[in-house]
Amino acid sequence: MTDSSKVIAVYSTTHREAKTWYAINLATALALITKGKVLFIDLASTLEYKISSDVKIECLKQNRIKERQIENIKKDYLYTIINASGEADESIYRIFTGVDAVHFFVDSTKDDLGAAHGFLEDLLEKGLESIHSKTSVIVNRLNIFDKFSKEEMAWLIKRDISAIVPEPGIMDAALDSSGTPLVLKSKDSSYSKAILRIAKKESGKLLGLALGSGAAFGLAHIGVLKVLEDRRIIIDVVSGSSIGALIAGMYGLGFSADKIKGVAKKLRSKLKILRLMDFTLPISGILAGKRMKMFLGKIFEEKTFEDLEIPVKIMVYDLANRETLVIEKGLLADAVYMSIAVPGIFKPKIEKERMIIDGGVSDPVPVDILLRQGVKKIIAVNVLPGPKDIHEKNMLLKKRNSEERNLMLTAPFNVRIGLSIMKHLRRIFTPNIFDVIMTTMQSMEYMLGENSCRKADVVLRPVLSFANSTDFHLANDFIKRGEEDALSHAEEIARLAEA
Repeated sequence: MTDSSKVIAVYSTTHREAKTWYAINLATALALITKGKVLFIDLASTLEYKISSDVKIECLKQNRIKERQIENIKKDYLYTIINASGEADESIYRIFTGVDAVHFFVDSTKDDLGAAHGFLEDLLEKGLESIHSKTSVIVNRLNIFDKFSKEEMAWLIKRDISAIVPEPGIMDAALDSSGTPLVLKSKDSSYSKAILRIAKKESGKLLGLALGSGAAFGLAHIGVLKVLEDRRIIIDVVSGSSIGALIAGMYGLGFSADKIKGVAKKLRSKLKILRLMDFTLPISGILAGKRMKMFLGKIFEEKTFEDLEIPVKIMVYDLANRETLVIEKGLLADAVYMSIAVPGIFKPKIEKERMIIDGGVSDPVPVDILLRQGVKKIIAVNVLPGPKDIHEKNMLLKKRNSEERNLMLTAPFNVRIGLSIMKHLRRIFTPNIFDVIMTTMQSMEYMLGENSCRKADVVLRPVLSFANSTDFHLANDFIKRGEEDALSHAEEIARLAEA
């Protein structure tokens, strides 16, 4: 028996083909991902399956299974999926006792969700806490008019939803007429992506990406995403703080790196940045934030976390209670605004007993949330400049000042006048309040981010030494730097993705 061998029972209180489709697709996905031997035991249907010989999966039909048989199975197979059926009675409970996990499959209707709640409560009443604790709720999202949100479904079941599997599209059958599972035919379908993500979680192969805070420095994330796209590296979960939350939200909705780059380029002129600044009476922030909210609204429209193609975790900080929070429900535009609400610059979001500000304050490179989600393989991106970068920047400034002094001695009169005006304006506006606030925050955030990066498998630090955190007009330079750093770690990332 290997340490990683695992037996999973798939069960529903009512007989349905969709549950069998899920079970055989999950078994196939595990075989694809792990390259190990997988056994599919069907106790529930008469369907026929046609699995490619390239996939190490065996199918066995029988009427019942004993606990001793489950133990023996673990010696020969890396994963076993049992498609269980029947009333919730002693025979079913014996199966559940012998397996490592139970996937309770339920349709997204009020009646089925209510029945699921009853089943889970019944386990507790019967003293079967061990089965209750190993049970994950998998919702079969039906294409019906009146849809419940994930939060509403969790409330009806009184239990967290582990995963939602969408119904296959009209042209995609979860199991076609020849018996071929959809995950073998179309890995890019929404149904297959959901099943593959569940299989990765079960096998500890989820790949997560933590995008750090850093204002304009964070535009380097776009270059990182471009390399991941080009190398066909599939990210399963994304987390983000501040600018990282903005880019994570777009990426999670399916925006390509080029499309995100197009959004970033809308900010490449300083005039366009100024148009987002709606100055207000500086009580809790010098900017009201209404224009920023409008800008985010144009990007995300009315999209919610339910619309994401890739799960996204957005970090914020509750200043009133000194607590780091993760946002994973509601409107994406609202969540992103809260995560980029730099204290002192944007008015914080006040709700009930909370005062929500920039997530980078406490979790600038959100690795921990990925670990808590069961992600075992993590790429972290810290775009904040460290001591070496600051030293390099200071050397560049000294060099520029020296060149300007030489020009003042040798250049024509009109050039010297121009330089004098530039130096005078620089003395007046440097540092400005934005620079002071951002530099103060980022000096603290850098160390917090580095502490988080120690828990990641691959760490990228695409820093542009000569830039400032307000230099959104240098979008192309930041993006290029992100590409360069990701390419320098491309082999390391590929090995991590394949592990």
